[in-house]
Amino acid sequence: MDDLLKRTVGYNPNGTKINEALNRLSKKVSNYGVSELYGVEAIVDALYDKKVDAILINEGSRDLVTDYKKNFDKDTRVIWTTKFKSYNKIKEEKTLDVLKDPFCVYISGIDSRGSVQEVSRSDVNILMTINVPEHKVLLTSIPRDAYVTLADASQKDKLTHSGLTGTQNTVKTVENFLDVDISYYARVNFESLVEVVDALGGVDVYSDKDLSVWNGQPIKEGWNHMNGQMALAFSRERHAYTTGDRHRAQNQQAVLQAIIRKMASPAIITHYTDILKSIEGTFVTDMPINEMARIANDQLNTNASWSFQSSMVAGNGLMMKGGYYMPDTRLYYLIPDENSVEQNKQYIKKMLKGEEFTVE
Repeated sequence: MDDLLKRTVGYNPNGTKINEALNRLSKKVSNYGVSELYGVEAIVDALYDKKVDAILINEGSRDLVTDYKKNFDKDTRVIWTTKFKSYNKIKEEKTLDVLKDPFCVYISGIDSRGSVQEVSRSDVNILMTINVPEHKVLLTSIPRDAYVTLADASQKDKLTHSGLTGTQNTVKTVENFLDVDISYYARVNFESLVEVVDALGGVDVYSDKDLSVWNGQPIKEGWNHMNGQMALAFSRERHAYTTGDRHRAQNQQAVLQAIIRKMASPAIITHYTDILKSIEGTFVTDMPINEMARIANDQLNTNASWSFQSSMVAGNGLMMKGGYYMPDTRLYYLIPDENSVEQNKQYIKKMLKGEEFTVE
């Protein structure tokens, strides 16, 4: 820490946990100066231009930094780190009865191949509205590039960037965006999907075209019995489609539907505890195990078939500056269509009220 004696540290005063981090740093080395900088570009430029001697950043934003400066990892070194505990509970108390009351679960697919506990961008964002008594599910996808107000910053940026300060921030951001209460969340990464699908013995998914995907396993037009790697490749593919991310979101919903259907099948549901044990550590959720057990037991008793409807928030793509994290860099954003947002809000509300509707 002697490296910081009488040096200047640049930081973003709006950063999450930044004041706590500065307090901890002050206990290690007291004789240093600070410089307030706003945005990834300003912080990185100040370091490269030698206006500051060091910068204090959230490790979750490292990918943004390296996107901006390709050689950042080679040009710099870490001289001090500190960690903060992340609390999984979104709300301390929930009064809903999962067997009687429709509820929402937010599914976050993070941009990481390491531990699912890592703070990372939220690249897959699906709100799953579940009506257990009616055995119905509504899947609502929100594009990762959607230009929304981040809950912790009260400024707009891509939805995917909300994950840089933790899942709780993304959950609150989605709640505000769709005017909905989210009861639980589940967080997965690339490896999680592979392990879940393989633990289920594969899933059956329909593809509307032949695909030569990145992992070398071709997917044919029609029904495919997919293992974990195939399901991951199918969920990530976008370049083969004219609608790009929109079609990718449809594929992600198709894989999620296939997983739910497989998990609800008699062969799997009777051994659901073994399945959960086999995938332990591959996902994070704040849904209590006893609530999962209640739903599983209800499925065992009813052996019901589940119906699904799928929707997604539409919008118009735009290259522009002004995002919270990188305000001076032109990036691609999807500006949500107000009519689409309102329509999706109504679908969710109808599902929560148990009303009949058809996604248009």
